[in-house]
Amino acid sequence: MFQRTLFPLLLLPLLAASPAAQTDAVPYDSRNPVHAEHFYVLHENADGLLAFSAFAQTFIQVADPHSPVLIRGKYGAILEEDGNVVVYNARRHVVSILPLLDGEIVGDFGLESDVVYVQTELRSEPRVHAYSMQTGEWGVVSFETGSDLRVVLSEFAVGVHAQPPGPGDPSTIACFGARKGLWVQIEELTNVTSPIQADGNVVAAEVLDGSTLRAYAFSAVHNVGALSEELSGPDVLRIDHNVGYVQALDAASWSGSVFSAYDATWVTSTRQHDLSSTTQMILGDNYVALHDGPSDTPTLWEAIGSRPHDTWTHLPLPATLLSAFDDSIMLLDESSIARAFSGLGPSGHWIGRPVLEPVLPFQADSPRYHGAIDRNDYLLLFSPALGWIVGINGEREVGKAVISFRNNSGGQVRFTGYSPRWGTLQTTPLLPQGTQTHVGTSVVAWESTASDELWVFDSRRNEIVGPTPLDGGQVQVQGHQVLVVKDASVCLYSVQRGIWQTLAKPGGPIVFPLLQRPVLFENGGWLVDAVGDLVAFGTTNDVHFWHSYPEESEYYALPAVGSALNAKVAFSLRGEGGDIVSTYYSDERRFTPIGLPISFTGFAWIRRPLRISNHGIPMGSTTRHVELGLPEGAPMPVQVWAQTLNRKASLLPTLFVTSTAPEPLWVF
Repeated sequence: MFQRTLFPLLLLPLLAASPAAQTDAVPYDSRNPVHAEHFYVLHENADGLLAFSAFAQTFIQVADPHSPVLIRGKYGAILEEDGNVVVYNARRHVVSILPLLDGEIVGDFGLESDVVYVQTELRSEPRVHAYSMQTGEWGVVSFETGSDLRVVLSEFAVGVHAQPPGPGDPSTIACFGARKGLWVQIEELTNVTSPIQADGNVVAAEVLDGSTLRAYAFSAVHNVGALSEELSGPDVLRIDHNVGYVQALDAASWSGSVFSAYDATWVTSTRQHDLSSTTQMILGDNYVALHDGPSDTPTLWEAIGSRPHDTWTHLPLPATLLSAFDDSIMLLDESSIARAFSGLGPSGHWIGRPVLEPVLPFQADSPRYHGAIDRNDYLLLFSPALGWIVGINGEREVGKAVISFRNNSGGQVRFTGYSPRWGTLQTTPLLPQGTQTHVGTSVVAWESTASDELWVFDSRRNEIVGPTPLDGGQVQVQGHQVLVVKDASVCLYSVQRGIWQTLAKPGGPIVFPLLQRPVLFENGGWLVDAVGDLVAFGTTNDVHFWHSYPEESEYYALPAVGSALNAKVAFSLRGEGGDIVSTYYSDERRFTPIGLPISFTGFAWIRRPLRISNHGIPMGSTTRHVELGLPEGAPMPVQVWAQTLNRKASLLPTLFVTSTAPEPLWVF
């Protein structure tokens, strides 16, 4: 298969000829199913319940045989073993037992992407345990005996409202965020007047602060909460992933006020509305927009995003709504100017672009990262990170973080790939008619049956890879990967690693014919070969950012300059025992050799100019988990590119080995 090298010529003598293993294999038990989730594989054989992590790329035993799996989630599972509640954490590829005290009884429990909660009782005292897949630690909070608990759960947070039994006793709200893995309590509230809510990185409720009605919102990003200004009335709180919205009282009027999980603050608009107004609100994952006037010709638009979150921006023009996505919203004013607003920046303002009517809403099954309007099949593209960019026409197929366009030209066809990460277009040569399109999360594969070739658009690096000979192989695309199964080989292209690889088991080749053809999930897959081995593989990079916009549902946002909130970028490293792994990053796709790394254990905290930094970590096991501190005040948004170099313990002490392309990360 075709393979690319993305490193400077100066580094070539130091590079290994073949990439590191991405697979592991265990005996397959046909009586038991294989469960594949976003990041891991579970299977039970005679050795017990086994788990494969797409990042660590190894199997471990997580429980004895016949141990039930209670819940499976995106990054882990809750199990029961010998009467214990056990969590398998695929992010860290570890098993953690719920630390119960003598006499503590387990009640309700739940699991979302990065958090677990278990509600227990210890001698009539209600307790809630929470576990973070990111920190790998449990935390517990206790409440007054007899308290009535309401627990809510989202992808990254747990929230609890505890109402004590005594009449008039103050309420307690407790919140737990996955990024910090710590409980935060707000006490002495007179009452919680609305059901506690949780979504994404926000937990919120309307509360009485003494006799004043306010909203309390908790940021799971920074693990802090904030009270809003006085509310205009009850039942005005709304939340969505990274934002919360209320109507703040201002004498005889109200103003919109929005909480951002990425700044952990409420910001109130200067525009006042009459208490009887019919102002309407549009809520996205990362913005809130308000408008007055009739729904067909609304006027006086205003909006604020989750990042930047310093001020509301106003558009005092009649404008109709074209499209509302998770991260951006688009309007059309009376002068045929398209007005787009991104909840992630870069400007925090409405950005105009002249258009020719008629224009239509852009329809997409996964609209989070795509902002666009449609004009007779000509798509005007808007990137939440970059603003308006070049448009294109043609038949299209849409993935979560990629779009494929098809244009016929005589008896041939030309394909174009678009990535919201870059905001530019990459086009293939003319290909034969009959070429099929396969779209994943961040990759497109164009399969030409006439020429028996494959072209791949890698949206993370904005490159077209190919042509690659298919030799009659069958193509599968899912998540961040393209898989080609031939008569005697399985070939994998990983967008995260930026290379083609021929998969093999640790002990030798995959034996054909396959008993179970590959089953793909977001970050890997599995198959069963002719000798009865379950072979699992992962596609993540040797350095893997945990929140990679726009491929994942999260991103990193630095706090405002001078803020006491610290921002650390969490990522994982993979290597072999005894290796010393050095990671360096830059805000440009330009990499130079670095010296021997300094060895230390634990976490790496780096505060250097945002250009090139490095640290060295001894690999006592297959994976280590690190946080990188990025400096405040850098131009935002910015793409950071990280690269690992390994000093191999089994080779000369001065020899570095690397095998994968730089890993990109948006920082807002």
